[in-house]
Amino acid sequence: NVSQINIHHRIARGGDSLFQWPYVWWHTFAPKLVAQGLFSETDCDELFRDLDEIAADPNQFIECPQVYEIVAVKR
Repeated sequence: NVSQINIHHRIARGGDSLFQWPYVWWHTFAPKLVAQGLFSETDCDELFRDLDEIAADPNQFIECPQVYEIVAVKR
């Protein structure tokens, strides 16, 4: 029985440890999209430049994916 559902929505600034989550994820996933023909090499390069720019500037940020926390009780 689900007793609680919470949504965690985070913003990561360049330089924050939380920023490593989307930074590493995109560096892993974007080349796979390029290989599948779903994302151009040019767009991938631009994404990486943007991520590097955000990483270097604590005044910039990226919106992280929502994380759902579900608490259930076994009865």
